[in-house]
Amino acid sequence: MENIGIEEFLGTESNNIAVGYNTENGYFNVFDHNEYSGSRSIPYGLKDFYAISLVDGPIKVHYGDRVITCPQNGLFITNPKTPFSWELLEDTPNGFCCLFSATFFEECKFITEYPLFRKEYTPVFPLSESQLKEINDIYMLMVEELNSNFVYKYDVLRNLVLDLIYRALKVNPPAKKIPLNTTGESRIADAFTALLDQQFPIERPDLKMKLRFPAEFSDELSISINHLNRIMKTFTGKTTSQLIADRIIYESKIMVRHCTWSFAQIAASLGFDYPQHFTSFFKKHVKCTPKEFRRQLR
Repeated sequence: MENIGIEEFLGTESNNIAVGYNTENGYFNVFDHNEYSGSRSIPYGLKDFYAISLVDGPIKVHYGDRVITCPQNGLFITNPKTPFSWELLEDTPNGFCCLFSATFFEECKFITEYPLFRKEYTPVFPLSESQLKEINDIYMLMVEELNSNFVYKYDVLRNLVLDLIYRALKVNPPAKKIPLNTTGESRIADAFTALLDQQFPIERPDLKMKLRFPAEFSDELSISINHLNRIMKTFTGKTTSQLIADRIIYESKIMVRHCTWSFAQIAASLGFDYPQHFTSFFKKHVKCTPKEFRRQLR
């Protein structure tokens, strides 16, 4: 797995894409796909930017532990917290892409709370012909604004990005609005999630999970196991042990699919004392062994 920056993503000097627009408030760029002449695929891994792409497909997307084929006329949204890769299945699709750093939305951090930036949310949004035209028009406005001399153009661009995000949420709306976490217990829930997130991705086989059991998390947060378990059950509907197990399975599927490490190395990095314990755990949750899972992907 590789971590890729914006300039590396944009590709070679043969691209007709401007190098970038670094402002005091972060990076932003928007370009027509026809201007991109980089690789027809990018390797799986984390990227240090957000991207919202309008494509007329098809492309294959590896997103987290899933594989998704983007249909004709789709909006594809990625974020720095979820590893992904994509490959073009035909010629370079028509459409646009806008890229921006996390700091570009520093004053609007609430957008990271939206469900479409969570790893379990499907990041591909199919569009009707009318939706395609409306979103294409938004990108055209972005290009025009980025090339203008308007002193507040980046504020306008943030609003246009928000327009894309809200339109995507309307295509695939969440069942209910996720409230912003502001209470003491919600901050503990956020802290638990942050501690879990910080351990991944595991980039080398000599590294391993440091916090793997509920007691280790409760010690780190200076609260009792029962208190932590009650909070997580309230906010997620799952126990602390279930949340840890879910994340280990999520990461193990990614590692089995995208890493060349041995199963023993994967097991050790995820905190299993013996490879056979990892195999039993994986089979219980995925319904096949790691070896069978990897073989299915070839």
